[in-house]
Amino acid sequence: MPPFRRYWLVYFLIITLALGMALIGVWLASQPDVLPNAWVLLGGVAVAAMAIFANAWIGWRSASVAHALDTLQTLRTDREYLINAYVVRNRAMPLGKPLSSDQLAAFWDVSEESSIDAPSFFDASRFLLNQYEFLAAGVRSGAIDYLIVRQTLRGTIIAIVNTYAAPIRKMRGDNPRVFEHLLWLYRRMRDMPPYDRGPFG
Repeated sequence: MPPFRRYWLVYFLIITLALGMALIGVWLASQPDVLPNAWVLLGGVAVAAMAIFANAWIGWRSASVAHALDTLQTLRTDREYLINAYVVRNRAMPLGKPLSSDQLAAFWDVSEESSIDAPSFFDASRFLLNQYEFLAAGVRSGAIDYLIVRQTLRGTIIAIVNTYAAPIRKMRGDNPRVFEHLLWLYRRMRDMPPYDRGPFG
């Protein structure tokens, strides 16, 4: 499930509404001279408030889903992404298995030439990892819908992190903020069957 904090504002508004209605109800019960229609008015206010909250929730949810679909569409059609993904597919196979010693040596080879149209193994890999880090940050903040990403990219995200486990550890070093969102998303998707726990606890 998505993290609780993503919906904290919705929960806060619901609790606030309930407490507010309860306090007003207690006050009305202690005022016998209040208009006879006060309870009807209170009910109308409660219904109107709930309708406003519901519309706000639906709007937020729709925007989150639309953002997720737009992001996924960009990943499938963006030229730079496709070029880098092609390099990774050809040099990091089989995706999902840790890089071999030869692949790791090629990954860290700083002498390899690199350009936008022909990125090096390192640059292509770092580009993809950064793209998925950006995606994961959007999911974690609630801006991008978690369920859609899970249903469409779960296998890809798990495979990429498993393959690049050693480079990710080295790049993180003593800085846990490097790829923190990608690993956050990876752990949540990894802990669903049929996947093993993988290299990151």
